[in-house]
Amino acid sequence: MASTDNPQPAKQPSVSYPDDDTIDLGALLRGLFAQWVLIGSIMLAVVALAGITVVSLPNKYRVEATFTQPTLQAVQPLMEQSIKSIELDDISREFVDNLNSYSLMVAAYNSVIDRDEQLNDAAQVSTVQSLQHSLTITPTNPESLEDDTIPLESVTVSFLSADPQTAQAVLNELIALAAQRTAEHFKADIEATRDIRLARLQAHITQVELAAETSLQQRVNELEQALSLADTLNIVEPTDWAALVHGAGNVQLMTQRNNYGDSDLFLQGTRILRAQLEALRKDGAALQFAASFNETEVIDLSSLNKITTMPEGNIFVTTPPVTKRSVNRSELVGEMASLQNIQISLDDVSLIDTDTLARVPANPSSPKRKLIVVAAFILGGFLGVFVALIRMALRENE
Repeated sequence: MASTDNPQPAKQPSVSYPDDDTIDLGALLRGLFAQWVLIGSIMLAVVALAGITVVSLPNKYRVEATFTQPTLQAVQPLMEQSIKSIELDDISREFVDNLNSYSLMVAAYNSVIDRDEQLNDAAQVSTVQSLQHSLTITPTNPESLEDDTIPLESVTVSFLSADPQTAQAVLNELIALAAQRTAEHFKADIEATRDIRLARLQAHITQVELAAETSLQQRVNELEQALSLADTLNIVEPTDWAALVHGAGNVQLMTQRNNYGDSDLFLQGTRILRAQLEALRKDGAALQFAASFNETEVIDLSSLNKITTMPEGNIFVTTPPVTKRSVNRSELVGEMASLQNIQISLDDVSLIDTDTLARVPANPSSPKRKLIVVAAFILGGFLGVFVALIRMALRENE
C-alpha cells in the first residue's frame, strides 16, 4: 500500500549576495585587532622616520625688528619746507617699499659677509633670493601700500633663518639702507621740485626783463626824436606852445611837430632831454620799466581736477578755480631768493632709532618638532589601518 504521508519540502540553501554592502563592524574590529602588530609596526616606522627627519632639520629663528613711524622732530628738515607736501605715512610707505628692494638686499648682504666668504654670482643670487623670500613685513601688504587711508604707524620686519646672527646683521643693514634711501628719495623730490620752480621763476623774470628792455628802447627812441626836434628848433630850456607859436615860425613849427608825431617831449629842451637819455643809458635803467607785469593765472594747488562718474555713465570734470593777480619783478625775485635758501640736510633726519634693531629670539620658530611627531603618529596610525584593511580585503577575495 502506497504511503499517504505528505512529502517534506526540500531545505533551501543559504544564498550570499555579492552586492550586499552591509559591514559587520564587530568582525571588522576583530580583524583589525588581530593585525595590531602590523598596524603598530607601520606606526612606529612612520614616527621613527619623522623623528630622523626632525633631528636632521636645522633650527630656524624668526629674527625680527619693529619700525615705528618717526616723530615730526626726527624728520623736521623734510617736513618744514614749503615746496612739497609730505606726510608721515608717505615716509612709512616709501620705507616699506625700499625694504622689498632687491638691490638693497644685495647691498646689505655684501656689507655683512666677509670678503673671504664671498660666494660666486649664482650662489649669491640664490642666497639673496632665499633671504628675500623669507622676508616678512607685517601688517602691510601691497594693497595697503596703495591705500593711503591705512596708517603705517608700526611695521614689523622679520627673517626666518637657520643662521640668526647673519640674518640679524643683514636685517639691521637692510633697515639702515632702506631708511637712507627713503630720506634721499624725499630730499631729491624736494630739490627737484625746487629746481623746477626756480627755472620757471627765472624764465618769468627773464620775460619781465626782456619786456622792460623793449620799453626802455622805445623810451630812448622817443627821447632821441624829441632831442633832434629840440635841436632843430634851438630849444635849450623847457618851454610851451604859447611861447613858440608866433609869426612865420608857426608854419615851420607845425610841420616839425607833424613829422615827429603828437609828442611834446621836445618842449622840455635839449638840456633836460640829454640828461634823461644819459640816465636811461646807465646799467639797470631798464628796471624802472619792470615795476609791474601782466596778470598771471594762479591755480589753487590744493584742489586738482576731480573726475566724477555718474551712475548713468556720464563723466563730469570739476576744474579748480583760477584767479588772476598782478605780479611784479620784485615779487618774483623775492620768491626766487626764498626758494634758493631752502637747503635740505639729512644730518638731522633720523628715520630709525635703537629700538628698531633686529632681535634674535631665545627659542627657534621652526621646525615644530612636537607637532611633527604628533602628526607622524596620527599619520602612521591611519596608514597602518589602511594597510590592514587592504590585507583583510585580499584575504576575503581568496
